[in-house]
Amino acid sequence: MSPINSKILLFLGATSILVVLLLGAASYWYLLRLAGEIAGIKLELAATDQRIKNTKALEKVLTVSQEERGRLDGIFVSRDELIHFIEDLEEGAKASEVRLEVEALSSAARSGESASSFRLDVQGSFAAVFKYLLLLENLPYETSFEQMNLEFSEEWRGFYVIKILSYES
Repeated sequence: MSPINSKILLFLGATSILVVLLLGAASYWYLLRLAGEIAGIKLELAATDQRIKNTKALEKVLTVSQEERGRLDGIFVSRDELIHFIEDLEEGAKASEVRLEVEALSSAARSGESASSFRLDVQGSFAAVFKYLLLLENLPYETSFEQMNLEFSEEWRGFYVIKILSYES
């Protein structure tokens, strides 16, 4: 081989090695850039996944809150629902087998008070009158007993003044 051919071959070899090194470096930098983009996409996916989880949790809380709101709304008595309250009093009287007379002492709808009061006159056996008292205490309304009297003459008689505290005007 002549010295010119070996210089050309050396030059071509060095150039080839340099091109391979440059292509390798460019590929390395390109892969680093792709890795950065992939990491960014992974972060966005994680953030989106967390938002989805938060949204589902919020929907669950709202569903539970709506159910709780429905239960709470059932506890409060509005003007229109006073009739339902009185019907509940009468159903309790039937269930405990007592005779009941209901008298409205004050109606929040009329007087502008924050609650309505009722006088209940209950007659029956001691067990029935006591059972009715227990049913009154377990009504799904917030109530307070303003007065309670129990007496016996021919049969047991209970006089109760009950105030609805969970009244919304």
